[in-house]
Amino acid sequence: MQKTGLYILLFSLNSVLSNAQPTTAMDFSMTDCNGQVHTLYSELDSGNAIIMEFWMNNCQSCVDAGSVLEVMYQNLKPTCGNNVRYFQTAFNNAELCHDINTWVATNGFSSVPFDSGAAQVAYYGSFGMPTVAVAAGNTHQLLYLSTQGLPVNDTSIIATAIRNYCTTGAGVSENDFQNSVIVSPNPTSGVFNVQTRLPDGQVSKFQNPPAAWAGVQMNSIEVYNVFGECIHQHISTSSHQQIDLREASDGIYFLKINTEQGFIRKKIVVAK
Repeated sequence: MQKTGLYILLFSLNSVLSNAQPTTAMDFSMTDCNGQVHTLYSELDSGNAIIMEFWMNNCQSCVDAGSVLEVMYQNLKPTCGNNVRYFQTAFNNAELCHDINTWVATNGFSSVPFDSGAAQVAYYGSFGMPTVAVAAGNTHQLLYLSTQGLPVNDTSIIATAIRNYCTTGAGVSENDFQNSVIVSPNPTSGVFNVQTRLPDGQVSKFQNPPAAWAGVQMNSIEVYNVFGECIHQHISTSSHQQIDLREASDGIYFLKINTEQGFIRKKIVVAK
């Protein structure tokens, strides 16, 4: 069969079965080809977004997809920090880690390499290579799944979905670290304060500040709209900053507060 005809057949088969595609990621616990153990659900439960490419040898489209995913992955880091990961896994259980590491290094990828991807490929219903799946958060939901390669424009779709996840914190539970930041007033007419709990001995302007992470210093505050676009950035060197969004339209925005201990997500409503 000619290659073009094969691709059409694979696309048609995938279209027929598209309604049966899973909506959540398949859990696994595997040692990567660098000797590190990874459990997917544990990584997702920690608030991470995981980009997964399943590839085969002698597949130029796998290399091409990996290259654009690598660029996208690097471009997501300013928004997501260490909360975005990139996994590349051999589609079968026959590849040796030596060859997998060579493939990753030769193509200039910074991904985490795995062997033995046959079970995952079967779960996602793959009929073509590469298969690309993106999962995020403690709901283990799939933000994206393609089982017939990576269409040219889909990296922008994937990047938007991941940025939205990173900025809204969808599926990530609040903890003491998250609760250590107070945003007030909220809703706001445009001007509001962002403050971590003040060190002991100082008086907070706010009522009942949470007893956690006293005196966390903020490095920067980024404001994102619901489309995942950064509309405002403020450099900070203290535990208290005032933000002015009076020029922004009314609506919901998401704050990403960067600190030495990690980043904190908060939602703010602007209503003039």
